[in-house]
Amino acid sequence: MYNVLNMTEHSVFLPAYAKINLHLRVLGKRKDGYHEIESVFQRISIADSLLVRLVPSGFSVHCPNFELPVENTLRRAFELFKATTGFSGGVNVSLVKGIPVGAGLGGGSSDAVELLKALNILTGAGLSLSEMQPLALQIGSDCPFFLQEPVAVVSGRGEVFSPIDARLDCLGVLIFPDVHSSSAEAYSLLDKRNRCHGNCFKKSPDGFLAEQYKLDFSKWCFVNDFEEVLFEKHSEVLQAKSALLSAGADFALMSGSGSSVFGLFPLSKSELVKKACEELGQIWKFCKPFVFTV
Repeated sequence: MYNVLNMTEHSVFLPAYAKINLHLRVLGKRKDGYHEIESVFQRISIADSLLVRLVPSGFSVHCPNFELPVENTLRRAFELFKATTGFSGGVNVSLVKGIPVGAGLGGGSSDAVELLKALNILTGAGLSLSEMQPLALQIGSDCPFFLQEPVAVVSGRGEVFSPIDARLDCLGVLIFPDVHSSSAEAYSLLDKRNRCHGNCFKKSPDGFLAEQYKLDFSKWCFVNDFEEVLFEKHSEVLQAKSALLSAGADFALMSGSGSSVFGLFPLSKSELVKKACEELGQIWKFCKPFVFTV
């Protein structure tokens, strides 16, 4: 799915949307070292933006509001694209971060996939979405999602997707408590909680998560297994979730392995969303409204 905002012969401007986990269970650790999960991924309107320009050679990224490490997902995406298509030119990327880093929102993964899309457009390589999926998976387990529909039930190590019909009857508030959470550390903390190897927790019955998604937010039984370990280590993350519920959210949860938390409100509570952003924005620097995207 392409969301081109502007395009010339040698450049393209694309948004890279964040995702939240409406549900996330860690079912066990596999023999290959990866963890088996079940989740519901939802794309939201909070986004980074990328201006991608073809140049004669080389690779460069300019990001004015964040210093990227030398080895990053954008570089990985560029190298994989070159190796797959034989493209011999270079690229310059101007990246503006709107998604907090280390927040469990998939920002780096989304950026990488949008770069793959941009290169595919600009070079005329003609890769289909199915041909780009294995490239995306080599960058990160959640990357193939950003080639998909806006909401999906996710399984495996995060690479198996079953798209479901999106709903748009939602307003949200996202808080990033300025706690940078490492996925590897979060998984390690869970593993130490008497979690066995292999699939020791049963996954939900087929179709159950998709049916849950259709219900009123207040009736959801969605959970995030990482909350138990992150809340103990960083009480401010729990405080942010509690604040969203106190502000009138029908449902609140931490996203991914942390540390951002979100609250969901029905469309009829738009005034509560505005009030929550005003009041909670005085406590947390990153407190923004969002909607589900299509």
